[in-house]
Amino acid sequence: MPPMIAPTGKVRDPALTRRHVLAAAIAVPLLAACGFQPLYGARGGVPVAQQMATIKISVIGDRAGQQLRNFLLDRINPRGEPPRPLYRLDVSFGVTEQALAIRKDETTTRSNLLLAARFRLYGSQGAEPLFEDTVSIAVSYDEVESEFASRAAALQALETGSQDVADEITTRLAAFFAGLG
Repeated sequence: MPPMIAPTGKVRDPALTRRHVLAAAIAVPLLAACGFQPLYGARGGVPVAQQMATIKISVIGDRAGQQLRNFLLDRINPRGEPPRPLYRLDVSFGVTEQALAIRKDETTTRSNLLLAARFRLYGSQGAEPLFEDTVSIAVSYDEVESEFASRAAALQALETGSQDVADEITTRLAAFFAGLG
């Protein structure tokens, strides 16, 4: 069979595509045989996403905390906060800036933002946490001569890091709920 031309203009080998399909057809049954199950799928009990939708996320202090809370709401409560939450998530969040590259004239050219979040999941009436953990993320950004550009880079790094922290908290909570079922 002659090579095919993809919409991008690249030449594709149809045998390569068939090999990918064959590899996937072999891999799926093997994954099922080893006990692999999707994290957010239903397994006889209440689906993980449905359980997570019953979490009320407490207010997190300062602007960076508000941004993290908004990212958590997008991931955990995409349809809005639950009217009758079964769980409460408390998060303490801190951001530390660290100079990485320093010139001889003591100006910084690269910085790290270290983001750390300690989170605790409580039952609606519980005083003791059902699950607690810590997430730490480091993100870097360049500092340039323009103060505005450096500030914009720092804010973008904070946003990216906060999204990563929210993703990690969501994943760990999903794993916790998957273990309950």
